[in-house]
Parts: sequence; C-alpha cells; structure tokens
Amino acid sequence: MIRSLIDAGRLLTLKKGETLMYEGDYNPHYYIILSGVMRKWHWDMDVEVTSAFGEAGTQILSYSCYYAAQPSTETIEACTNCRLMMVDKEDFDNLLNSSYAFALFNFQMAACDLYFQEKKRATYVGNAKERYMALLKNRKEIVKAVSQKVLASYLGITPQYLSSLRREMARE
Repeated sequence: MIRSLIDAGRLLTLKKGETLMYEGDYNPHYYIILSGVMRKWHWDMDVEVTSAFGEAGTQILSYSCYYAAQPSTETIEACTNCRLMMVDKEDFDNLLNSSYAFALFNFQMAACDLYFQEKKRATYVGNAKERYMALLKNRKEIVKAVSQKVLASYLGITPQYLSSLRREMARE
C-alpha cells in the first residue's frame, strides 16, 4: 500500500516563501510534506489569515480542487525550505479504488484532520496572550520556524501586537 503511494509520487522542493498554489489556482493533486513547514492562508478583505500549518508527515492539498474540481480557496506556501511528495490525483484515486486498506487509511487521515480542526478551535481560545501561550505549548516548532507576521495572522492579531505581547511575556 505505502510502496504503491511512494511509487506513484514524485519529489518536489520548495524554498522558504515559494508557493505551491495560489488562491484561485486549480491543483487537485495530493501532497505529503516530507520536511519543513507549510501553511494555508487566504485573504479576508485586505487581511492575510493563516488557517493551518503542516509539518513533516502531514498531507496538504486543496480540498476544493481535489474533491469539487473547483479553484483553490487558499494559498499554500512554504514557511521554511520544504520537501514534498506529490501524487497526481488520478494516481491517488486509482490507489483508493484498488486498495481497501489504502482507502481505510485515508478515511482515518480525513477523520484525524477533522479532529485536529475541532481541537484547534478548543485549544486556541481566549485573548491573544492565551492563544499565543497555547501555540507555544502545543506547536513550539511552528513558533520557531515561521515569521512573526505569519504567527500573528494565525492568531488573528497584528505583528506589532504580537511583538508587544512577546516583550511583555519576556519581562514576566
């Protein structure tokens, strides 16, 4: 099962700041992050909003492209230098259709993704300081790897406010 996935894949590398896909692009392919940190983000009016991070072992794709054959609603970019394995949608679908074990594995991955979306809503609550502290506690590697601007967009605050928060916490 995993061997078939690896055989169907091809390696990609992205440098920090490079984009895998832009909002509005059509890219239905399936990716697994092998190393590095990536993020999904979108514009909310004129504000950049980071909705998710992915690290090694994480699948990353545009669900609107893959599932609904619609343009992506988010931009996916590398926060650090990244290595990815890309599997064409057609090859991925063939694996799903030919292997019950592979299909079950992917169902479990989808359920895990939904679980982490729920957990994120329950974990990153409260005021900005509490959300930042939760991020430090639960995703320290993300805090170390991404810029203050990206962290602020994930937390729903300005980079200036995050800087002020960090200074205040350093004094405590």
